[in-house]
Amino acid sequence: MQNPCFEKTKYFIIDMDGTFYLDGNLIDGAMDFLTRVKEIGKDFCFFTNNSSNNVAVCREKLHKMGCDVPDNKIVISSHVTADFLKRNRAGKTVYLLGNERLTADFKAAGLPLVRENPDIVVLGFDTTLTYQKLWDACKYIANGAEYIATHPDFNCPTADGFMPDTGSMMALIKASTGKDPLIMGKPHSFTVEYLTNRFHCEKDELCFIGDRLETDILIGQNHSIPSVLVLTGVTTKVELFTDGACSGNPGPGGWGAILRCNGIEKELSGGSAQTTNNKMELTAVIEGLKALKRPCDVTLYTDSKYVSDGLSKGWAVSWKARGWKKKDGKPALNPDLWDALLTLSNTHEVHIVWIKGHAGHPENERCDAMAVTETKKYTKI
Repeated sequence: MQNPCFEKTKYFIIDMDGTFYLDGNLIDGAMDFLTRVKEIGKDFCFFTNNSSNNVAVCREKLHKMGCDVPDNKIVISSHVTADFLKRNRAGKTVYLLGNERLTADFKAAGLPLVRENPDIVVLGFDTTLTYQKLWDACKYIANGAEYIATHPDFNCPTADGFMPDTGSMMALIKASTGKDPLIMGKPHSFTVEYLTNRFHCEKDELCFIGDRLETDILIGQNHSIPSVLVLTGVTTKVELFTDGACSGNPGPGGWGAILRCNGIEKELSGGSAQTTNNKMELTAVIEGLKALKRPCDVTLYTDSKYVSDGLSKGWAVSWKARGWKKKDGKPALNPDLWDALLTLSNTHEVHIVWIKGHAGHPENERCDAMAVTETKKYTKI
């Protein structure tokens, strides 16, 4: 913990499932980390977006694994939501989509819950959701009620896979009403505001630790707060090797990619009758990232300086900010491909490694061979 990134850190905000424990077992080193935090005079709390649980459930789960913490060390997205409503929507009536634990927490917070004509609809992780509750919520939202959600997670991990979480319910409600909610939990600013008020600290004195790029890491990225990604939960470490080729440039071209995860490989390739080498280099990376079914920690190996510098040196971000123009005012080429790549790069944590082409790198040579094979499919004899 001598890393200068944590020099200002006073509070480590630790995600729970997939970060501190997995399948009912503490992850190796988890308790040692808490001990070390105390030794160096810093503090911590657990934070979970899962609003179907309350503090008692979280505390008991930790206790069964040999970790005993007081109630004030556990924070849930429902706490952020209730605090927001009390401070910013005082007296407003609430129609709550939530189970008995979330409902009890809202009642204990003094929030006025109603079944008809609410001022606000709050969507939590409702493990008791019924069609009637969903129908009523959509009706109230469509008629103008304010719409708030505790957190955006699409799925909640379980011992045998996952179960649909609040984000999935948000997608259903949007399909019906066209409305998006105001979201309270990670990665949104309301969580940062709640924690800094609770701990009487500045935001750069926090550090988020978790296994989800789209919540635990994104909250740090969005608010200039240190964050630490662990690979013990939903985020997977992947290697992506890519290459592109073009005959004539412009002319017929192809691309090849290799994805590797836990020793398992997948090859991808494609081509175009009329393209450029840079387009094929970009396409190889885009298609490789698109093939990933969930956010991953990706190490990208490419022999294209156009791709590696465009991402690692921030060129593409600057081009986009200037309306896809370079510093000299000339248009940046391939804006559609760069835009797609930037979007995917925000979904995944991408680390770029430039390698020299045609220099004997095994995976690069394989990708090159795939790209050349695809090019030949479009080459006129």
